[in-house]
Amino acid sequence: MPKVSVVMPVYNGAKHIKEAIDSVLAQTFADWDFWVINEYGSDDGSAEIVAEYAHKDSRFHLVQNEERLGLAESLNLGFRLSGGEYIARLDADDLAHPERFSKQVELLDNRPEVGICGTWQHHFGKDTDWIHKPQAAAENCRARLLFNCDLCHSTLMLRRSVVFEHNLFYDKSFYAEDYELWCRAMLVTDIVNIPEVLGEYRVGEDNITASKKQLLDVESGRLVGRSLEQSLGLHLTEEECELFRGWRNPFADCSGAERHSRLDSLEQVLRRIYEANQKKHFFADAALLSVLAAKWRWAKYDSPWDNFDEIGELSQIFDENYRPSFGLRYKNFCAHNKTLGAKGKKICVVMLRPLFRPFRRRIEGLLNNLERNICDFVEAKTWDRYLRLSGELKKEYADLCEQKQLEIEKLNNKLSAMEANIVSLTNSRIWRAEQNINQVTDGRIWQAEQNINQVTDGRIWQAEQNINQVTDGRIWQAEKEIKHIQRRLVNQIDNLEHSKEAKRIFLIGTPEHSNIGDAAIALGEMRFVRNFFPKHKLVELSADDFAEWYESTASKIRKGDLIFLQGGGNLGNKYLNEENIRRQVIKDFSDNQIVILPQTVFFDDSEEGRRELAISKDIYNRHRNLLMMVRGNRSLDFVRTAFPNVASICVPDMALQIDAEFSQARKGILPCMRDLDDESGLVTDEYARVLNVVKELDPAAEISKNIYQDDYNSKIYSDIRQSVVMRELRKFASHRVVVTDRLHGLIFAILTRTPCVVLSAYNYKIAEFYQAFIKSEAVFFMDRNLEELENTIVRAMNTEFDEDEVVDNELFEKAYQVITERMAHGEVRNEKENCALLG
Repeated sequence: MPKVSVVMPVYNGAKHIKEAIDSVLAQTFADWDFWVINEYGSDDGSAEIVAEYAHKDSRFHLVQNEERLGLAESLNLGFRLSGGEYIARLDADDLAHPERFSKQVELLDNRPEVGICGTWQHHFGKDTDWIHKPQAAAENCRARLLFNCDLCHSTLMLRRSVVFEHNLFYDKSFYAEDYELWCRAMLVTDIVNIPEVLGEYRVGEDNITASKKQLLDVESGRLVGRSLEQSLGLHLTEEECELFRGWRNPFADCSGAERHSRLDSLEQVLRRIYEANQKKHFFADAALLSVLAAKWRWAKYDSPWDNFDEIGELSQIFDENYRPSFGLRYKNFCAHNKTLGAKGKKICVVMLRPLFRPFRRRIEGLLNNLERNICDFVEAKTWDRYLRLSGELKKEYADLCEQKQLEIEKLNNKLSAMEANIVSLTNSRIWRAEQNINQVTDGRIWQAEQNINQVTDGRIWQAEQNINQVTDGRIWQAEKEIKHIQRRLVNQIDNLEHSKEAKRIFLIGTPEHSNIGDAAIALGEMRFVRNFFPKHKLVELSADDFAEWYESTASKIRKGDLIFLQGGGNLGNKYLNEENIRRQVIKDFSDNQIVILPQTVFFDDSEEGRRELAISKDIYNRHRNLLMMVRGNRSLDFVRTAFPNVASICVPDMALQIDAEFSQARKGILPCMRDLDDESGLVTDEYARVLNVVKELDPAAEISKNIYQDDYNSKIYSDIRQSVVMRELRKFASHRVVVTDRLHGLIFAILTRTPCVVLSAYNYKIAEFYQAFIKSEAVFFMDRNLEELENTIVRAMNTEFDEDEVVDNELFEKAYQVITERMAHGEVRNEKENCALLG
């Protein structure tokens, strides 16, 4: 089955469907199939176009509806027929950017709690050019969906298991079938968005009818009411649901006492929502406050619905001083007055507002005089006629006053209405004044507008970028940290609680930093345990968690438990944090069999190195049952001299336990180089020379540092370790040759059968590993002699690994035998007995 199934419903979409399909064919991620559901009655050639693609590419599937199903049921049919792990949505007139699938798959692979992943989307077409930017974080998405369908439908990728487990199919009984589905989905899974434009939404000529808009408007309020009842247990009346209609602002068309009453009702409901969430905790507090504030500002100030602020407390939302900022009001002004002429007219209206006031007073004076004259005139008439005429006049006057009051209110709320009133009252004089003012001020207004746009837009844009980068990054990072910590804690408790009677191996000191090579060691150690100790329960305690969790973990270790200490190149005085972890465990568990997994041992010849070596000697030599595995003969000689009471054996790096068979095309050179730090074996000139030689042979070569870094995180947690290492191995497997000064650059080349040119490092760990274990003619070792570098790389590019050129697994089997024999023999106290046991 493919990783991703693309589902596209079509009804007479021949005009743009080729562009949509070609955007999928251009994806950098290729493990997909394509299901096109052609609606009954679609006869413009759409099916023939898809059939042509299907004839050339077996990944395409055309399904022809035999009856009119409609959009919702066509989508449901596509979901059920497709078999991919993930389901990607795309409409026949929209486009997907080339990186969309790869980025969404990577996110869903690494975050199993996420069931739906969308992206930002560019809207284009007639009089349309803007970017829809739905919220990225899961808690913000959930809160946002409470009032608005804030997802880009044709950019979504859904996890198939979540869809079928929770019956997340479209309900055709709703007009807004997509919004209804997301309202149900947010109750059972996390929904996130990648904050990048990875989709294009074409705005067509077909418009929604006025009657359907009305139905959608009513339905949106009812969906909000249903969501509140399902998520918070809060019931809204039909009248309260009408306050949350989303297609048009229900507060914009009413005024006076009615408007104040409706706003009061909205405020009460928003307060009830917040109070209900304080009990249920379904929405994140900060996200809910922000959404409630956006809803209030949209209702009261007609502020754009996608404006968000950080709100500290509920009372701040309804404070009379709480208004949209100048930046937001200016943005709203530009959104409603898109052309330069419209903006100029609006500014003129504001400038001419004072001219209206004297005319209003003059008109009211004329009306008062008119009333008095009429009263004088009717004094001679009969009493009935007087009452009738004066009553009619007063009514007419009252109606006129009421009309003027309404006009004044509309003038205060909408500047566009002011222009019409001014023109009707001032006739030719105001018109001539307007012409004069326009001639004088148009230039100044235009220049001022340009200056304001340049300064204000630039500052607003920069502020938005800074806030988004800092805030989103911190939220994303904090969320990932919390999720990883929670999962590690659950696994730790589960492994300890469910292994009380089982044989157990405690693997202590595993890394979570950004070095992919160290992550590969941990991954290899896991496979070593699974391969050779299948009946043992494995409990992992990382170096990052050691300080916090060691005490509670240590209390669960029994005498018969086997303890493994993390391998690598950190046994010595350079990485004292890791060395102190080993010392602590070895001191605390003198009766347990302890195995230090394959290490390169290096204490430098300095005062600090000699001091730390003395401490380690004292601790290691006191332990009665300690086995040290080393990755080369120089380390082995050093260990047998410095730690005579410790058994030792030469074993390859545990990363070589990884199964990494890839079949893909190879091209170019991969330079895998560490930074010029104190572990680099090269100086600045040598480093630059290596890169220059590589670039001359392969101008497209891009350096890899064997270091993990995504947008907001550089830690390789245990739950993403597999995917990070495998992605790096695929990179190695796609090149013809590797040039490296890193030990795991060499090991990754061996795992992926990639010819390799190896440069020396600051200590002997690469050299001794190469001398002890590497016999392949496809690996070329250069000890800082760069004169022949170019020729050596060319030779490597013309060499291939033999199928059998891998490290012999018998070496790992020997290590397993030594561990089991030591466990059977019990204590081993001196070097003579060590040699007898190890052969």
